[in-house]
Amino acid sequence: MIRLFAAVFVVLCANNYAAAQYLKAHSVSAPEMPGRYFLTHGTHAWNMWAHAEAASNRPVRNIRVQDLPPDLTREQVLSALDSRDDDVRRGAYIALGILGEREDLPLLFSALYDNDKLLRKIAENAIWNVWGRSGNPAHDRLYQHGVEQMQSGELTGAVGSFTTLIGLAPDFSEAWNKRATLYFMLGENELSIADCDEVLLREPNHFGALSGYGLLMLRQGDYRRALDYFEQALTANPNMRGVQRNIDMITERLEDEGSGV
Repeated sequence: MIRLFAAVFVVLCANNYAAAQYLKAHSVSAPEMPGRYFLTHGTHAWNMWAHAEAASNRPVRNIRVQDLPPDLTREQVLSALDSRDDDVRRGAYIALGILGEREDLPLLFSALYDNDKLLRKIAENAIWNVWGRSGNPAHDRLYQHGVEQMQSGELTGAVGSFTTLIGLAPDFSEAWNKRATLYFMLGENELSIADCDEVLLREPNHFGALSGYGLLMLRQGDYRRALDYFEQALTANPNMRGVQRNIDMITERLEDEGSGV
């Protein structure tokens, strides 16, 4: 049992030097525990890992379906969301980000208002994970390629990848969102606005696109529209501290303008 617990922790923290050394010393392989057992025991390791991610402000997005027990089902995960064990609950929400479908988004959005701060962070990342899957493996590979181009600074190449993807899968909202982000980074405001509109047409509660729209309006000096979009973003996801700071800044500016200061 201890080896199984350690195996889950090591696999999820594979980039950690100490975990890698443990793996080498003890020859621990990927976990092969039953899915139900994982939800009642193995998720304690997820909780330890998620705490470490939260403390370093890194997104909890690098878990893959290969890191889950092979027989863990979406139904088992859904049934564990209401567990009284915080670790199990958090682990279930992490797993839902991997196994979940678009129909699970309302559950994940509700969790953004949960009393558990760590679970709120996990739910936010799970939403991004669900948004980032088109349902078509070939399209998802192209999407990941575009993301990698973004991360390496190949902005023009990434625009090309997401443009191709939009042509193949026009209903894939996250392809539009990534291209909107790229256009913003390239200073192409009108193109970015047009893509944000496409995102919100498909995902009205897309807090990333809403906050991006707010930044675009802020860049254009339209503070009232920026405030409106930032407030919509914060309603969808109340955990966006940067958005709250923007709201406070704009509100103070508008109040100063109204008082003639």
